Amino acid sequence: MISWVSWNGQGARRGRRSGFSDNCWGFAVSVLGFGSNKGGCGFFMERMMSAWSHLAIEIESAINSGIAECYPYAWEENHITHAMLGGIRSAVRGRKLVHGREAVSVEFETYKLDGRYEKNFGDIVFLVNIVRKGQKPILGAAFVEAKRRSLNGLRYPEIRVQQARRILKVAPRAFYVLYDYDFTTRFVSQEGFDPWGINDRRVLKGRTGFAPVAKVLCTPINAALANSYKDVRLYNQALPFTTQLMTRYLCGLDLEYGNDALAVAAGWRENKGLPKQIVRIDVCEDGEEVEASSIPVNVELYRRGE
Repeated sequence: MISWVSWNGQGARRGRRSGFSDNCWGFAVSVLGFGSNKGGCGFFMERMMSAWSHLAIEIESAINSGIAECYPYAWEENHITHAMLGGIRSAVRGRKLVHGREAVSVEFETYKLDGRYEKNFGDIVFLVNIVRKGQKPILGAAFVEAKRRSLNGLRYPEIRVQQARRILKVAPRAFYVLYDYDFTTRFVSQEGFDPWGINDRRVLKGRTGFAPVAKVLCTPINAALANSYKDVRLYNQALPFTTQLMTRYLCGLDLEYGNDALAVAAGWRENKGLPKQIVRIDVCEDGEEVEASSIPVNVELYRRGE
């Protein structure tokens, strides 16, 4: 059972519901910080966060809005993925951020496979180009296979072992992105897996604390194969998608750097399969220019999103 956890100065209360209600101020709290849908402490918390963390909260909010739009009548992977990527694009487009001591610009472009093809290779590929001062640019690919939680159930029925093994042959660091319509606290936090821990949680107005929550999580496909789970127990080895994107992918971690994997990611290996969506992300330290990619997206097969 996925539950919510809140507490006040006198101890924790555990519920049997799978999310926060409006009387909890509509907080959706990621492991990167706090955000509010209803004002209140939002401005105060914004002043305490770096721009990079603030963007992470905006992305988390956009993802949650997309999930709400799709559930329950459009609860299908392609619809959810489209809503999620649209929200991320709106949050990221043209942003210049502060990351550590450096100003960083992030550009985000989406490409969709134009037409139907015999073989697909995953739902989303993030092609991440990182340009740092005084360093050689690096291009890596993050392969993501989207799965949705079943309506009125705890399972992810579309997980297929054969498909997972085929993806891992090219992309051993590939992840499942798990779409849930409920908020969950069951994932790996910065302190490790501790779904009910409250000792290190921050406390907000009225001495009421909130555990981090998310609706979209990422778990390694190889971990899912190892434990054979096809339900919410996968959350035990998962991170919120926003955390995976901002603190892993955009920092050059968990990416594939081999030429064969990059060629598949950019849509140049039709015999191995074509990703349904390609997301090109340029992360550049201030003053650095993006050079033409050594492996560009195959625009003969993909059309650029708006």
